Amino acid sequence: MRAARTEQRGRAIRVLYNAALVIAMPVLLCYIAYRWMRGKSREGWGERMGYLPVLRGRQTIWVHAVSAGEAVAAEAVVRALRARLPDAHILYTAGTPEGRATAIKRMGDLLNHVAYVPYDFPWAVARAMDRVQPRLFVLVESDLWPNLLQAAADRGVPAMLANGYVSDRTLRRGRWVPFLYRWIFANLSTICVSSEAVKARALALEAPGDRVRVAGNVKYDQATEPLPAPQASAWRRLLQLSPDEPVLVAGSTHPGEEELVLEAYQKLRADGTGFRLILAPRHPQRAGDVEALVRGAGLPVVRRSQLRGDLDGGDKPADAPPEGDPIPAEAVILLDTMGELAGVFSLATVVFLGGSLVPVGGHDILQPLIAGKPVLLGPYTHRQREIVEEALAAGVAWEVSGPAELARRAEQLMGEMGPQNGYAERAVGFVTSRRGASERCAEEAARLLQITEGNCAVEGRNARGER
Repeated sequence: MRAARTEQRGRAIRVLYNAALVIAMPVLLCYIAYRWMRGKSREGWGERMGYLPVLRGRQTIWVHAVSAGEAVAAEAVVRALRARLPDAHILYTAGTPEGRATAIKRMGDLLNHVAYVPYDFPWAVARAMDRVQPRLFVLVESDLWPNLLQAAADRGVPAMLANGYVSDRTLRRGRWVPFLYRWIFANLSTICVSSEAVKARALALEAPGDRVRVAGNVKYDQATEPLPAPQASAWRRLLQLSPDEPVLVAGSTHPGEEELVLEAYQKLRADGTGFRLILAPRHPQRAGDVEALVRGAGLPVVRRSQLRGDLDGGDKPADAPPEGDPIPAEAVILLDTMGELAGVFSLATVVFLGGSLVPVGGHDILQPLIAGKPVLLGPYTHRQREIVEEALAAGVAWEVSGPAELARRAEQLMGEMGPQNGYAERAVGFVTSRRGASERCAEEAARLLQITEGNCAVEGRNARGER
Protein backbone atom coordinates (compact mmCIF):
# COMPACT_ATOMS: atom_id res chain seq x y z
CA MET A 1 0.00 0.00 0.00
CA ARG A 2 2.79 2.41 0.97
CA ALA A 3 4.71 1.61 -2.25
CA ALA A 4 1.57 2.28 -4.28
CA ARG A 5 1.07 5.66 -2.62
CA THR A 6 4.72 6.54 -3.24
CA GLU A 7 4.36 5.63 -6.92
CA GLN A 8 1.20 7.72 -7.22
CA ARG A 9 2.95 10.73 -5.66
CA GLY A 10 5.85 10.23 -8.07
CA ARG A 11 3.52 10.28 -11.07
CA ALA A 12 1.79 13.38 -9.71
CA ILE A 13 5.12 15.19 -9.35
CA ARG A 14 6.06 14.33 -12.93
CA VAL A 15 2.71 15.60 -14.19
CA LEU A 16 3.03 18.86 -12.23
CA TYR A 17 6.62 19.49 -13.37
CA ASN A 18 5.86 18.88 -17.03
CA ALA A 19 2.63 20.86 -16.82
CA ALA A 20 4.71 23.76 -15.52
CA LEU A 21 7.07 23.30 -18.48
CA VAL A 22 4.14 23.42 -20.91
CA ILE A 23 2.73 26.55 -19.27
CA ALA A 24 6.15 28.20 -19.38
CA MET A 25 6.83 27.02 -22.94
CA PRO A 26 5.98 30.32 -24.68
CA VAL A 27 8.36 32.21 -22.38
CA LEU A 28 11.06 29.55 -22.75
CA LEU A 29 10.78 29.58 -26.54
CA CYS A 30 10.98 33.38 -26.62
CA TYR A 31 14.05 33.26 -24.41
CA ILE A 32 15.69 30.62 -26.61
CA ALA A 33 14.85 32.65 -29.73
CA TYR A 34 16.28 35.78 -28.11
CA ARG A 35 19.56 34.01 -27.32
CA TRP A 36 19.67 32.52 -30.81
CA MET A 37 19.23 35.97 -32.40
CA ARG A 38 22.07 37.31 -30.26
CA GLY A 39 24.36 34.53 -31.51
CA LYS A 40 24.04 32.39 -28.38
CA SER A 41 22.86 28.77 -28.19
CA ARG A 42 23.06 28.41 -31.97
CA GLU A 43 25.75 25.79 -31.75
CA GLY A 44 24.49 22.29 -31.07
CA TRP A 45 20.82 23.11 -31.62
CA GLY A 46 20.05 19.56 -32.70
CA GLU A 47 21.85 18.15 -29.66
CA ARG A 48 19.80 20.38 -27.38
CA MET A 49 16.70 18.83 -28.97
CA GLY A 50 17.98 15.34 -28.16
CA TYR A 51 19.83 14.44 -31.36
CA LEU A 52 22.95 13.14 -29.63
CA PRO A 53 25.33 10.66 -31.31
CA VAL A 54 23.89 7.19 -31.96
CA LEU A 55 25.97 4.94 -29.71
CA ARG A 56 23.78 1.86 -29.36
CA GLY A 57 25.50 -1.41 -28.61
CA ARG A 58 28.57 0.11 -26.95
CA GLN A 59 29.64 0.22 -23.33
CA THR A 60 28.88 3.92 -23.13
CA ILE A 61 29.26 6.06 -20.03
CA TRP A 62 27.47 9.39 -20.33
CA VAL A 63 29.16 12.08 -18.20
CA HIS A 64 27.50 15.47 -17.78
CA ALA A 65 28.71 18.73 -16.21
CA VAL A 66 27.06 22.04 -16.93
CA SER A 67 29.74 24.72 -17.33
CA ALA A 68 33.47 25.44 -17.34
CA GLY A 69 33.88 25.26 -13.57
CA GLU A 70 32.16 21.91 -13.36
CA ALA A 71 34.17 20.69 -16.38
CA VAL A 72 37.36 21.24 -14.42
CA ALA A 73 35.97 19.10 -11.60
CA ALA A 74 34.71 16.53 -14.10
CA GLU A 75 38.21 16.14 -15.53
CA ALA A 76 39.48 14.34 -12.44
CA VAL A 77 36.48 12.00 -12.52
CA VAL A 78 36.86 11.29 -16.25
CA ARG A 79 40.58 10.55 -15.85
CA ALA A 80 39.85 8.12 -13.04
CA LEU A 81 37.08 6.48 -15.09
CA ARG A 82 39.36 6.13 -18.11
CA ALA A 83 42.13 4.60 -15.98
CA ARG A 84 39.76 2.09 -14.39
CA LEU A 85 37.64 1.40 -17.51
CA PRO A 86 39.99 1.89 -20.49
CA ASP A 87 37.61 0.28 -23.01
CA ALA A 88 34.56 2.34 -22.07
CA HIS A 89 33.04 4.71 -24.61
CA ILE A 90 32.66 8.10 -22.90
CA LEU A 91 30.16 10.70 -24.07
CA TYR A 92 30.51 14.08 -22.36
CA THR A 93 27.76 16.71 -22.41
CA ALA A 94 27.90 20.32 -21.29
CA GLY A 95 25.26 22.99 -20.86
CA THR A 96 27.27 26.02 -22.02
CA PRO A 97 29.72 26.80 -24.84
CA GLU A 98 32.39 27.57 -22.22
CA GLY A 99 31.82 24.20 -20.58
CA ARG A 100 32.05 22.40 -23.90
CA ALA A 101 35.23 24.24 -24.91
CA THR A 102 36.83 23.55 -21.53
CA ALA A 103 36.02 19.84 -21.79
CA ILE A 104 37.59 19.60 -25.25
CA LYS A 105 40.68 21.51 -24.15
CA ARG A 106 41.30 19.68 -20.88
CA MET A 107 40.20 16.12 -21.66
CA GLY A 108 39.60 15.82 -25.39
CA ASP A 109 42.02 12.89 -25.53
CA LEU A 110 39.94 11.00 -22.94
CA LEU A 111 36.51 11.47 -24.51
CA ASN A 112 34.93 9.76 -27.50
CA HIS A 113 32.24 12.41 -28.05
CA VAL A 114 31.49 15.89 -26.70
CA ALA A 115 28.02 17.40 -27.12
CA TYR A 116 25.47 19.73 -25.56
CA VAL A 117 23.03 18.32 -23.03
CA PRO A 118 19.42 18.26 -24.28
CA TYR A 119 16.87 20.63 -22.83
CA ASP A 120 14.82 18.96 -20.11
CA PHE A 121 11.76 18.48 -22.33
CA PRO A 122 10.41 14.93 -22.05
CA TRP A 123 10.63 14.26 -25.81
CA ALA A 124 14.18 15.66 -26.05
CA VAL A 125 15.66 13.66 -23.18
CA ALA A 126 13.81 10.50 -24.28
CA ARG A 127 15.25 10.87 -27.80
CA ALA A 128 18.73 11.43 -26.39
CA MET A 129 18.58 8.37 -24.13
CA ASP A 130 17.31 6.17 -26.95
CA ARG A 131 20.10 7.29 -29.28
CA VAL A 132 22.91 6.96 -26.75
CA GLN A 133 21.62 3.98 -24.74
CA PRO A 134 24.24 4.48 -22.02
CA ARG A 135 25.12 1.78 -19.53
CA LEU A 136 25.79 4.43 -16.89
CA PHE A 137 24.90 8.11 -16.45
CA VAL A 138 27.31 10.22 -14.33
CA LEU A 139 26.44 13.79 -13.32
CA VAL A 140 29.08 16.05 -11.80
CA GLU A 141 28.32 18.42 -8.92
CA SER A 142 24.77 19.84 -9.10
CA ASP A 143 23.18 20.02 -12.58
CA LEU A 144 20.24 17.70 -11.88
CA TRP A 145 17.45 17.75 -14.47
CA PRO A 146 14.36 15.78 -13.38
CA ASN A 147 13.16 14.57 -16.80
CA LEU A 148 16.67 13.57 -17.87
CA LEU A 149 17.11 11.47 -14.73
CA GLN A 150 13.63 10.00 -15.17
CA ALA A 151 14.42 9.04 -18.77
CA ALA A 152 17.48 7.16 -17.51
CA ALA A 153 15.49 5.43 -14.78
CA ASP A 154 12.72 4.43 -17.21
CA ARG A 155 15.34 2.62 -19.31
CA GLY A 156 17.06 0.94 -16.38
CA VAL A 157 20.16 3.12 -16.67
CA PRO A 158 21.78 3.71 -13.27
CA ALA A 159 22.62 7.34 -12.57
CA MET A 160 25.18 8.56 -10.08
CA LEU A 161 26.12 11.97 -8.79
CA ALA A 162 29.87 12.57 -8.54
CA ASN A 163 31.31 15.32 -6.33
CA GLY A 164 27.73 16.17 -5.42
CA TYR A 165 27.19 19.56 -3.86
CA VAL A 166 24.12 20.88 -2.05
CA SER A 167 24.56 24.48 -0.91
CA ASP A 168 22.75 26.26 1.90
CA ARG A 169 20.91 28.21 -0.78
CA THR A 170 19.76 24.98 -2.47
CA LEU A 171 18.63 23.65 0.90
CA ARG A 172 16.56 26.76 1.59
CA ARG A 173 14.95 26.66 -1.84
CA GLY A 174 14.50 22.90 -1.75
CA ARG A 175 12.40 23.10 1.39
CA TRP A 176 9.80 25.01 -0.63
CA VAL A 177 9.57 22.18 -3.18
CA PRO A 178 10.58 19.02 -1.26
CA PHE A 179 8.61 16.80 -3.65
CA LEU A 180 10.86 17.91 -6.53
CA TYR A 181 14.05 16.87 -4.75
CA ARG A 182 12.50 13.59 -3.61
CA TRP A 183 11.82 12.83 -7.28
CA ILE A 184 15.36 13.80 -8.32
CA PHE A 185 17.11 11.82 -5.57
CA ALA A 186 14.87 8.78 -6.12
CA ASN A 187 16.32 8.43 -9.63
CA LEU A 188 19.95 8.49 -8.47
CA SER A 189 21.44 5.09 -7.70
CA THR A 190 24.44 6.59 -5.88
CA ILE A 191 25.05 10.07 -4.52
CA CYS A 192 28.77 10.72 -3.94
CA VAL A 193 29.09 13.98 -2.01
CA SER A 194 32.13 16.03 -1.12
CA SER A 195 31.76 16.31 2.67
CA GLU A 196 29.74 15.37 5.73
CA ALA A 197 28.19 18.84 5.69
CA VAL A 198 26.94 18.32 2.13
CA LYS A 199 25.63 14.88 3.10
CA ALA A 200 23.64 16.45 5.95
CA ARG A 201 22.08 18.97 3.57
CA ALA A 202 21.26 16.23 1.04
CA LEU A 203 19.60 14.15 3.76
CA ALA A 204 17.63 17.22 4.86
CA LEU A 205 16.21 17.26 1.31
CA GLU A 206 15.21 13.60 1.82
CA ALA A 207 17.93 11.96 -0.25
CA PRO A 208 17.85 8.20 0.50
CA GLY A 209 20.39 7.68 3.27
CA ASP A 210 21.60 4.32 1.95
CA ARG A 211 22.61 5.92 -1.37
CA VAL A 212 24.62 8.87 -0.04
CA ARG A 213 28.38 8.33 0.26
CA VAL A 214 31.01 10.84 1.38
CA ALA A 215 33.74 10.38 -1.24
CA GLY A 216 35.61 13.65 -0.69
CA ASN A 217 36.09 16.59 -3.03
CA VAL A 218 37.54 15.77 -6.47
CA LYS A 219 38.92 19.31 -6.69
CA TYR A 220 41.83 18.17 -4.54
CA ASP A 221 42.70 15.68 -7.30
CA GLN A 222 42.67 18.23 -10.10
CA ALA A 223 45.29 20.60 -8.65
CA THR A 224 48.33 20.28 -10.90
CA GLU A 225 51.92 20.30 -9.74
CA PRO A 226 53.83 23.63 -9.62
CA LEU A 227 56.26 24.65 -12.34
CA PRO A 228 59.62 22.86 -12.44
CA ALA A 229 62.51 25.09 -11.36
CA PRO A 230 63.83 25.71 -14.91
CA GLN A 231 60.42 26.90 -16.12
CA ALA A 232 59.91 29.07 -13.03
CA SER A 233 63.31 30.66 -13.73
CA ALA A 234 62.30 31.23 -17.36
CA TRP A 235 59.13 32.98 -16.20
CA ARG A 236 61.13 35.19 -13.86
CA ARG A 237 63.45 36.17 -16.71
CA LEU A 238 60.46 36.95 -18.93
CA LEU A 239 58.84 39.12 -16.27
CA GLN A 240 62.19 40.52 -15.13
CA LEU A 241 61.80 39.34 -11.54
CA SER A 242 64.93 38.69 -9.52
CA PRO A 243 65.06 35.34 -7.63
CA ASP A 244 64.54 36.98 -4.22
CA GLU A 245 62.04 39.66 -5.28
CA PRO A 246 58.69 39.44 -3.39
CA VAL A 247 55.71 38.96 -5.71
CA LEU A 248 52.00 39.41 -5.02
CA VAL A 249 49.91 37.45 -7.52
CA ALA A 250 46.27 38.62 -7.58
CA GLY A 251 44.43 35.96 -9.55
CA SER A 252 40.89 35.67 -10.91
CA THR A 253 39.89 39.22 -9.99
CA HIS A 254 36.51 40.74 -10.87
CA PRO A 255 35.14 44.25 -11.57
CA GLY A 256 35.30 46.37 -8.45
CA GLU A 257 38.11 44.22 -7.05
CA GLU A 258 41.08 45.40 -9.10
CA GLU A 259 40.78 48.89 -7.57
CA LEU A 260 41.09 47.37 -4.08
CA VAL A 261 44.11 45.29 -5.10
CA LEU A 262 45.81 48.34 -6.62
CA GLU A 263 45.19 50.30 -3.43
CA ALA A 264 46.83 47.52 -1.40
CA TYR A 265 49.74 47.38 -3.86
CA GLN A 266 50.38 51.11 -3.64
CA LYS A 267 50.46 50.82 0.16
CA LEU A 268 52.96 47.96 -0.08
CA ARG A 269 55.18 50.01 -2.40
CA ALA A 270 54.91 53.05 -0.11
CA ASP A 271 56.01 50.88 2.84
CA GLY A 272 59.18 49.96 0.96
CA THR A 273 58.49 46.23 0.79
CA GLY A 274 59.68 45.94 -2.80
CA PHE A 275 56.63 43.89 -3.81
CA ARG A 276 55.86 43.39 -7.50
CA LEU A 277 52.25 42.83 -8.61
CA ILE A 278 51.03 40.32 -11.18
CA LEU A 279 47.34 41.01 -11.81
CA ALA A 280 45.24 38.36 -13.55
CA PRO A 281 41.58 39.24 -14.20
CA ARG A 282 39.22 36.28 -14.20
CA HIS A 283 38.16 37.11 -17.75
CA PRO A 284 41.15 38.12 -19.92
CA GLN A 285 38.84 39.97 -22.33
CA ARG A 286 38.60 42.65 -19.61
CA ALA A 287 42.33 43.35 -19.94
CA GLY A 288 41.73 46.71 -21.68
CA ASP A 289 39.49 47.95 -18.87
CA VAL A 290 41.91 46.70 -16.20
CA GLU A 291 44.86 48.33 -17.95
CA ALA A 292 42.96 51.64 -17.93
CA LEU A 293 42.35 51.23 -14.19
CA VAL A 294 46.05 50.65 -13.53
CA ARG A 295 47.09 53.69 -15.55
CA GLY A 296 44.37 55.72 -13.86
CA ALA A 297 45.97 54.81 -10.53
CA GLY A 298 49.22 56.36 -11.76
CA LEU A 299 51.05 53.05 -12.26
CA PRO A 300 52.79 51.75 -15.37
CA VAL A 301 51.50 48.48 -16.78
CA VAL A 302 52.94 45.74 -18.98
CA ARG A 303 50.79 43.10 -20.63
CA ARG A 304 52.00 39.52 -20.60
CA SER A 305 50.85 39.12 -24.23
CA GLN A 306 53.35 41.79 -25.27
CA LEU A 307 56.32 39.95 -23.78
CA ARG A 308 58.29 37.45 -25.84
CA GLY A 309 60.73 34.90 -24.49
CA ASP A 310 61.59 31.24 -24.07
CA LEU A 311 59.43 29.69 -21.34
CA ASP A 312 60.75 26.14 -21.72
CA GLY A 313 63.61 26.82 -19.33
CA GLY A 314 66.32 25.58 -21.67
CA ASP A 315 69.91 25.54 -20.47
CA LYS A 316 69.97 29.14 -19.22
CA PRO A 317 71.08 29.60 -15.61
CA ALA A 318 68.60 30.99 -13.10
CA ASP A 319 70.59 34.24 -12.86
CA ALA A 320 70.70 34.81 -16.64
CA PRO A 321 69.93 38.44 -17.57
CA PRO A 322 66.31 39.30 -18.46
CA GLU A 323 65.16 39.72 -22.04
CA GLY A 324 63.40 42.66 -23.73
CA ASP A 325 62.94 46.27 -22.70
CA PRO A 326 63.29 47.02 -18.97
CA ILE A 327 60.09 46.77 -16.93
CA PRO A 328 59.82 49.51 -14.26
CA ALA A 329 60.04 48.19 -10.71
CA GLU A 330 56.61 49.62 -9.80
CA ALA A 331 54.90 48.38 -12.99
CA VAL A 332 51.88 46.09 -12.75
CA ILE A 333 52.27 42.98 -14.89
CA LEU A 334 48.87 42.24 -16.41
CA LEU A 335 48.32 38.55 -17.13
CA ASP A 336 45.99 38.86 -20.12
CA THR A 337 46.43 35.30 -21.44
CA MET A 338 44.49 32.08 -20.90
CA GLY A 339 45.81 29.01 -19.11
CA GLU A 340 48.94 30.50 -17.53
CA LEU A 341 47.76 31.55 -14.07
CA ALA A 342 48.32 28.12 -12.49
CA GLY A 343 51.99 28.26 -13.51
CA VAL A 344 52.40 31.89 -12.44
CA PHE A 345 51.32 30.97 -8.90
CA SER A 346 54.75 29.31 -8.61
CA LEU A 347 56.36 32.77 -8.81
CA ALA A 348 54.35 34.21 -5.94
CA THR A 349 55.46 35.09 -2.45
CA VAL A 350 51.81 35.68 -1.52
CA VAL A 351 48.62 34.99 -3.51
CA PHE A 352 45.38 36.91 -3.33
CA LEU A 353 42.51 34.99 -4.92
CA GLY A 354 39.75 37.10 -6.38
CA GLY A 355 36.00 36.86 -6.47
CA SER A 356 36.18 37.20 -2.70
CA LEU A 357 36.42 40.94 -1.97
CA VAL A 358 33.28 41.37 -4.08
CA PRO A 359 30.20 39.13 -3.66
CA VAL A 360 31.07 36.57 -6.35
CA GLY A 361 31.67 33.67 -3.99
CA GLY A 362 35.36 32.94 -4.48
CA HIS A 363 37.38 30.65 -6.74
CA ASP A 364 39.43 27.47 -6.38
CA ILE A 365 42.22 28.03 -3.84
CA LEU A 366 43.92 24.65 -4.32
CA GLN A 367 46.19 25.57 -7.23
CA PRO A 368 48.23 28.15 -5.27
CA LEU A 369 48.24 25.83 -2.24
CA ILE A 370 49.71 22.90 -4.18
CA ALA A 371 52.44 25.37 -5.24
CA GLY A 372 53.14 25.92 -1.53
CA LYS A 373 51.95 29.53 -1.45
CA PRO A 374 50.03 31.39 1.29
CA VAL A 375 46.57 32.45 0.10
CA LEU A 376 44.64 35.58 1.07
CA LEU A 377 40.88 35.77 0.55
CA GLY A 378 38.13 38.28 1.04
CA PRO A 379 34.98 37.48 3.05
CA TYR A 380 32.86 36.37 0.06
CA THR A 381 33.81 32.70 -0.38
CA HIS A 382 30.44 30.96 -0.12
CA ARG A 383 30.92 29.02 -3.38
CA GLN A 384 34.04 27.38 -1.92
CA ARG A 385 32.87 27.27 1.68
CA GLU A 386 33.96 23.80 2.81
CA ILE A 387 37.44 23.99 1.27
CA VAL A 388 38.00 27.55 2.52
CA GLU A 389 36.90 26.72 6.06
CA GLU A 390 39.30 23.77 6.15
CA ALA A 391 42.15 25.88 4.73
CA LEU A 392 41.57 28.67 7.28
CA ALA A 393 41.51 26.15 10.12
CA ALA A 394 44.72 24.52 8.84
CA GLY A 395 46.55 27.85 8.76
CA VAL A 396 47.29 27.79 5.04
CA ALA A 397 44.89 30.63 4.09
CA TRP A 398 43.85 33.91 5.69
CA GLU A 399 40.79 36.11 5.34
CA VAL A 400 41.17 39.86 4.78
CA SER A 401 38.44 42.48 4.87
CA GLY A 402 39.84 45.09 2.49
CA PRO A 403 42.92 46.66 0.88
CA ALA A 404 44.55 47.82 4.13
CA GLU A 405 44.38 44.37 5.67
CA LEU A 406 45.42 42.77 2.39
CA ALA A 407 48.60 44.89 2.38
CA ARG A 408 49.30 44.30 6.08
CA ARG A 409 48.85 40.54 5.86
CA ALA A 410 50.90 40.27 2.64
CA GLU A 411 53.77 42.16 4.29
CA GLN A 412 53.54 39.99 7.39
CA LEU A 413 53.58 36.75 5.37
CA MET A 414 56.51 37.99 3.29
CA GLY A 415 58.53 38.31 6.49
CA GLU A 416 57.44 34.93 7.80
CA MET A 417 57.89 32.85 4.65
CA GLY A 418 60.99 30.72 4.66
CA PRO A 419 62.07 27.09 4.62
CA GLN A 420 62.42 27.10 8.40
CA ASN A 421 58.71 27.64 9.12
CA GLY A 422 57.50 24.67 7.05
CA TYR A 423 54.63 26.62 5.48
CA ALA A 424 55.13 25.31 1.95
CA GLU A 425 55.13 21.69 3.15
CA ARG A 426 51.99 22.35 5.20
CA ALA A 427 50.16 23.89 2.22
CA VAL A 428 51.12 21.06 -0.14
CA GLY A 429 50.21 18.49 2.49
CA PHE A 430 46.83 20.12 2.96
CA VAL A 431 46.01 19.27 -0.68
CA THR A 432 47.71 15.90 -1.09
CA SER A 433 46.31 14.43 2.14
CA ARG A 434 42.77 14.99 0.86
CA ARG A 435 43.16 13.41 -2.56
CA GLY A 436 41.46 10.25 -3.78
CA ALA A 437 37.84 11.36 -4.26
CA SER A 438 37.88 10.88 -8.04
CA GLU A 439 39.15 7.33 -7.66
CA ARG A 440 36.41 6.58 -5.12
CA CYS A 441 33.82 7.97 -7.56
CA ALA A 442 35.29 5.84 -10.37
CA GLU A 443 35.17 2.78 -8.14
CA GLU A 444 31.49 3.39 -7.47
CA ALA A 445 30.86 3.93 -11.19
CA ALA A 446 32.58 0.62 -12.00
CA ARG A 447 30.40 -1.12 -9.42
CA LEU A 448 27.21 0.27 -10.96
CA LEU A 449 28.43 -0.58 -14.45
CA GLN A 450 29.17 -4.15 -13.39
CA ILE A 451 25.60 -4.48 -12.07
CA THR A 452 24.24 -3.10 -15.34
CA GLU A 453 26.36 -5.47 -17.42
CA GLY A 454 25.16 -8.39 -15.31
CA ASN A 455 21.54 -7.38 -15.80
CA CYS A 456 22.07 -7.07 -19.55
CA ALA A 457 23.60 -10.54 -19.66
CA VAL A 458 20.64 -12.03 -17.80
CA GLU A 459 18.17 -10.28 -20.10
CA GLY A 460 20.07 -11.58 -23.11
CA ARG A 461 19.92 -15.15 -21.88
CA ASN A 462 16.23 -14.82 -21.11
CA ALA A 463 15.57 -13.48 -24.59
CA ARG A 464 17.27 -16.55 -26.06
CA GLY A 465 15.37 -18.89 -23.78
CA GLU A 466 18.52 -19.95 -21.90
CA ARG A 467 18.76 -20.73 -18.24
